[in-house]
Amino acid sequence: MIVERDGASVASWSLGTNNELQIAGVAHGVLQEDTWDARISVVDQLLSAAEDKAHTTIPITKTVFGMPATYLTPEGNIIAEIRTHLKKLTSTLELTAVGFVPLTQAIAFSLKKEEGVPASVILVHCTKDILTVSLYRVGICVREQSRAVNESAATTLEEFFSDAPDNDVLPSRILLYGADEQTLERVRGSFLKHQWPSKANFLHFPKIEVIAHEDILRAVSLAGSFELTASIGEDATLTADGQGSTVVAQPTRDEKDAFVIEDATSTIGVEKQREEDDKTTEAEESGSTTEQPMHVSSEEDEDVENVQLVDAQTLGFGSEDVVNPHEAEPKRKKFTFSLPKLISIRAVKLPRFFSLGGSHRTLFPVVGFIAIALLIGLLYYFVPRASVTVYVLPASLSETATLIVDSSATIVDSATKTIPGMTQNLSLSAQKTVPVTGKKSVGDPAKGTVTFYNKITSERTLKKGTVLTAKGVSFSLDEEINIASASESIGSITFGKKDGTITAIDIGVEGNVAASSEFVVKDISSSSLLARNDVALKGGVSREVTVVSRADYDGVLKTLTDEIITKAKAQLLTEVGGNRLIEQTITTKVTEKIFDKELDQEAKELSGNVTAAVSGIVLRDEDIKSLLLSLITPKLPSGYSFTDGKLDVSVGAAQVKKDGKITVAATVTATALPIINTENLRADIKGTSVTDALSHFKGLVGVAGAEFRFVLSPTNKRLPINKANIIISLAVQ
Repeated sequence: MIVERDGASVASWSLGTNNELQIAGVAHGVLQEDTWDARISVVDQLLSAAEDKAHTTIPITKTVFGMPATYLTPEGNIIAEIRTHLKKLTSTLELTAVGFVPLTQAIAFSLKKEEGVPASVILVHCTKDILTVSLYRVGICVREQSRAVNESAATTLEEFFSDAPDNDVLPSRILLYGADEQTLERVRGSFLKHQWPSKANFLHFPKIEVIAHEDILRAVSLAGSFELTASIGEDATLTADGQGSTVVAQPTRDEKDAFVIEDATSTIGVEKQREEDDKTTEAEESGSTTEQPMHVSSEEDEDVENVQLVDAQTLGFGSEDVVNPHEAEPKRKKFTFSLPKLISIRAVKLPRFFSLGGSHRTLFPVVGFIAIALLIGLLYYFVPRASVTVYVLPASLSETATLIVDSSATIVDSATKTIPGMTQNLSLSAQKTVPVTGKKSVGDPAKGTVTFYNKITSERTLKKGTVLTAKGVSFSLDEEINIASASESIGSITFGKKDGTITAIDIGVEGNVAASSEFVVKDISSSSLLARNDVALKGGVSREVTVVSRADYDGVLKTLTDEIITKAKAQLLTEVGGNRLIEQTITTKVTEKIFDKELDQEAKELSGNVTAAVSGIVLRDEDIKSLLLSLITPKLPSGYSFTDGKLDVSVGAAQVKKDGKITVAATVTATALPIINTENLRADIKGTSVTDALSHFKGLVGVAGAEFRFVLSPTNKRLPINKANIIISLAVQ
């Protein structure tokens, strides 16, 4: 059972006849509210669903909890407040808590079982507002921290990396897990858009995946099944009669201190075994001893050390919290090892076949002794096993070079330090709708009729469009008119008159000039020509509206272009996989832009669609490593090789010069290991004493020490004579 902030998951499982994990029913649910009453309700429904899927009428009564890191203390214990809630959950649902497994350790254990090697991976537990990051290197959690999501999930993870105490290259594999699928997809999308190679110490863009709920449940079940199998005695155990011991040797100590013998311990840990040893010593000194069974060290023991599954008291519950107090815990059977008793054969008198020293011997006892000797010899040849861990000294080498990137090159040129650059092209489109910001006044101009008065004695013609002004407002004549000349009589003058229609040049109520207003004709003196209106001008109105402006066009175009560039970078990084994209070489060209409104058109929104061609230059990691490896190989010490060593490459920011030449600074840090032929080594040390084997190791280049572990061996001072029973593994000191 997995209980988290955002949801819960349940899987029903059992162990088959061969101790194989068999999962019968799986159920998952998301919480609508973050309360423990809601969790209990959801878990109750999930248990019923899991039982239905398993097609069983037997209710689930025992559970192993899969615990997220946010529910655990730094020491790995369940937080007191969470323990109280779990007590209520198990009591309400009538469950017995067998133990718990930290989710991160269960996942790491499952990856090791599936892939065959300890995983180097970044595990990210995702909730709506918290990320819990666990950094695993070769199956060991070296750093774990929970952080509240600030700007985005990607920047939160970047802060975790920036606060790391070391500068080692990060594993290029990020696995996301959690209860809410929408949260997982949101976080994954944020991670995919982030520029990880330039923001953190990755060799290339990491692979980002989501672990399915079923796989998480299987991991917890797998871890629980392995621990439970071991705890009930599925693996053979030996008594502490010298049969299950570990010998550790260091060449820097003198012969007296060269070997330290420690009893093999179970997966609970060395410290616990030492405490038990101390107690045993005290008991022996007081005159009483207690037999303590010892678990045989094997490869399976090393596997299960990746998880922790404990009994109810160690988990933090009292027995009354998780089990029926009236039910006593069953005692586990202690297994001991002893050789079978030899069968005694009664002497039978037969005819004398030979005499020895005058004494008559029977044939059967002789044959029996020979058979026993042969059996012991066969057992001594085939049964004893030993595993030897040889500690080697690595050689660290480093080289920095400025590489030239040539997009026209096809192969790596070590002489000129040139690597080929591949051009990646994309065509992307983006659409956006924004509110318009332009302002414009619209409406109608004022119109009316005026009477022109000609004060001179000659006829006057006014053309269409002649401009008149009155009270600061300009008007234009609607049509051409002819005005008669003025006539004189004794003592008086009669002006020539003509009516004409005029229209205000600008819209607005300002053109509604009142009656009896005087109008002056442009470029003509009012002493020779003027106009008056008998009726007020009418029809002038105006209002301000929003229209599409040039700034709106430019804003949409820039926003969409930036969006296309960001999308293109993420897509290019995804497509290039283990390669590196030089961001400084990314170019964008708009190939098409479409807007749904014209300039100065009245509107509230403007929609634009932009298509752009994006290109950038990509470097292959293999080319970079190949070139740097050729530069650092001459520094390799004699007897060492990079075959099984570690090669880390860091690439700085690229420089693009005016002539288009691209350079990039790269540094390679290599860890070389000594060349050791384990097959020949097994033949060299078979049947030798531990002291002689250690002396042999001292003569090998790059060997720092060795550790010996014996199983089913009558002595821990001599290696098996059968080299097939000697397993040699290499470990870096």
